[in-house]
Amino acid sequence: TQVLDENDKTIRPMGMMDTSRFSFGKKREKQSTDTKRERIGQKELVELLFEAFKRYEYWSFKGLVQYTNQPTSYLKEVLTDIGHLNKRGPYNSMWCLKSEFKLQKEAENETNEGSKDEIDEDEDDDDDDDDEDFDSKLDQIAMKAE
Repeated sequence: TQVLDENDKTIRPMGMMDTSRFSFGKKREKQSTDTKRERIGQKELVELLFEAFKRYEYWSFKGLVQYTNQPTSYLKEVLTDIGHLNKRGPYNSMWCLKSEFKLQKEAENETNEGSKDEIDEDEDDDDDDDDEDFDSKLDQIAMKAE
């Protein structure tokens, strides 16, 4: 059936559209097995993340996935233990270390600077306690995941 408008031109009635330009039978190709990522140990991943946060203070999740080459669900699980997702501000949707790990990082930097100048035995004893606290926090994170 043809429908004519005021100027006697043929127009297509509503509901009848040209479907020749759509591809109905094609499906998207599935992700190949080459791009699947293999998990590493949790302690190794935590240390890899600390290295990443030494390079840059803020990371996007996509950047961390590329840097660590870990599965997204596993990475997010570990990140929630050691990191904080910023939800507003200039670093929106970016991950940073939790404050307790930032303090540990600053303490390590101070001890490195102090060891260059002069080392006191009292400071070394304090550093050992800090290292033990840090290791115990890492062990707690590992225990949570198991």
